[in-house]
Amino acid sequence: MSVDELSGYAGWAMTTVGEVEDYKHFLPRILELAVSSGVLEPEIVASKLRYGHWQDWPPQEKSALIDVFCEACVQALDEHTDEYDASCWFCGMAKLAIDLQPTMQAWESASSSNAALQLAQLLRSTLLFENDVDEMGYWGDIASETVRSIRAWLLGPNVHTRLTLARLATASNDIWMLDQALGARDRLVRQQVQ
Repeated sequence: MSVDELSGYAGWAMTTVGEVEDYKHFLPRILELAVSSGVLEPEIVASKLRYGHWQDWPPQEKSALIDVFCEACVQALDEHTDEYDASCWFCGMAKLAIDLQPTMQAWESASSSNAALQLAQLLRSTLLFENDVDEMGYWGDIASETVRSIRAWLLGPNVHTRLTLARLATASNDIWMLDQALGARDRLVRQQVQ
């Protein structure tokens, strides 16, 4: 099935159309299109999985879903932000309460300038730092302790160092993104101190 054929169903699955078993039938193709098309949003897929109580699914199905989300996020780190947004998969992982520590470590240690730009993109969005849950977009229904840990990581010294060092190896036409992220980080740190 094409993106056009499946996108409507993917958005309405289980809440309006079909049951969990129907969604499971289409899920491999939904995930494939989420990885390859950028049209089917990982955050919505994660929301549908939560609605379908994926935690109660058989262990091999849960394990496969965790692997897809983690691998898609790590793979996206190598892509330029104009082509792909790793934070979508990262948000999906947070929605599904997947352990984020390995991905955050991979993000910090990735040597590509694209990984730094992806990190800058996440920090620049500032949705994670909104005080009103309704203003947080897809991040709004994620457990508050998870949001706090992501905020602490983004404002921590490792991310600051990673973004600062990335300026040395990033194409001149992309440095503005790192500068904006570093500026946003500095403002957010100052706000926390006040």
